[in-house]
Amino acid sequence: MDRETARLLSGLADAGAHAFSGPTGGLILRRASGGVSLGGGAFSDAAGNDLVAQDLARWERDGGRALLRITDPGRARLAREAAEDEPFAAQHRDESRRQDEQGAPVRVNLAENPLDWLRRRQGGGLIDDAGFDAGDRLRRDLTIAAMLPSVTSRWDPTPRGDRAPRDPGSASDRTIAARQRVRRALDAVGPDMAGMLVDVCGFLKGLQQVEAERGWPPRAGKVVLALALGRLAAHYGFRSEVRGPDRASGSFAWRDAG
Repeated sequence: MDRETARLLSGLADAGAHAFSGPTGGLILRRASGGVSLGGGAFSDAAGNDLVAQDLARWERDGGRALLRITDPGRARLAREAAEDEPFAAQHRDESRRQDEQGAPVRVNLAENPLDWLRRRQGGGLIDDAGFDAGDRLRRDLTIAAMLPSVTSRWDPTPRGDRAPRDPGSASDRTIAARQRVRRALDAVGPDMAGMLVDVCGFLKGLQQVEAERGWPPRAGKVVLALALGRLAAHYGFRSEVRGPDRASGSFAWRDAG
């Protein structure tokens, strides 16, 4: 793929982007930003034909005009080219860069986390920042505590690191602390909603799956999840907006008194 064709494909990947035939020939790229259409440059007909021939873009009728839009194979091509490793696996992911607890950059797959999906698809109306951060913290603690069953075979004779040991007495301080934080958090949420949080934050189940397993009506899971995350955020002391001398109310040491 030449440089011009690659630039056109990249431009078509933006949300709401499309290209159309100009009045004097060639293609004109348009992008949408805040409800406003912005120019994205001019390209040759050959660049568009090249994308269509490779099934990376296709012409669609929109009213009386023909618009060139990117296809799913086109997005997959861009994901492979942007991947630092595992290019064919990366095309099925929705990756983002974040920092871990030590501040080191890490890549996360947003598509695997139902909370990420709900927050982005619902425009923040269902899950606010406090609820998302609370769910993400519970997920990390569940992972560190090794309280979720493994789905892969283990061939080493003795578990290492923070994985669940055969002898509970040999668990590391970090694992014990995480288990205590999980128990406190789930107790604070209450037994009626703790299972929902474990399913969504721990087992990464989608709301439709949770509703089907529990026999709930459609969209009931959204209501329960929002309430559960609100309780969890209150336990951790997370607030979407803090005024005055408010401070976190859920700060604990990992060892119980005595």
